[in-house]
Amino acid sequence: MLIGSPKDISSVFSVPVRRENRIYPCLYDEELQKIIAVIDTGTEKGKRDMAMILLGVSVGMRAIDIINLKLTDIDWAHGEIHLVQKKIGQSVFLPLMPDAGKAIADYILNARPSVKTDYIFLTLNYPARKFTDDTGKGDIWNGYTGPAGIKRSAFDRKSFHSLRRRVATKMVVAGIPVTTISQVLGQKRMDSANLQIGVKPQNEKIAFQIFCASLVALWTKTISSSGIPRRAGLFRRSS
Repeated sequence: MLIGSPKDISSVFSVPVRRENRIYPCLYDEELQKIIAVIDTGTEKGKRDMAMILLGVSVGMRAIDIINLKLTDIDWAHGEIHLVQKKIGQSVFLPLMPDAGKAIADYILNARPSVKTDYIFLTLNYPARKFTDDTGKGDIWNGYTGPAGIKRSAFDRKSFHSLRRRVATKMVVAGIPVTTISQVLGQKRMDSANLQIGVKPQNEKIAFQIFCASLVALWTKTISSSGIPRRAGLFRRSS
């Protein structure tokens, strides 16, 4: 049947079409292990890079927040990271996971240049300084994927940013509420948080129980003998 005029097809475009949410893949554990294994922590560069990467691995911090992290942002006594997320300008408290904490301490004590700056992570070339915000932040990560034997292709979702999706995936599998995931990742919109989630064929809930147990143990501390929770919820945004 031929359509006689544009008016005849106007009804076609007025029909609402449901937009499907894409489920993106995330970096597999075995791939991450290979990347971690090729980082030489016997060098200053290796100590720095390990600390930066483990911050992404443990709590999905954005690269921009990692390079702007200051010495005063870490509460060593309580095992926390206090920072203002640069992308959304929002303050957040995150857990300083043991492996990441040890790597940061190793870098600060044994590899970080002695310069007058509060920024934790510094460049290797002289004079040592903080990374600029427009630095190719993926260069550090990409420098290890090749030696680790990780095959890369355009839009393969295996960039440093994919670590955020990996954290979100594991938290979903462990049954952590999406509202909490949104706070951890610093996503203002819930649908934005959902788009970070990837799916892996194998269920990794058992492997992730250790991670969850660490989070629960950290955030169930009390501020007094009265039994009042130190902070409400697993993660708290600062006022």
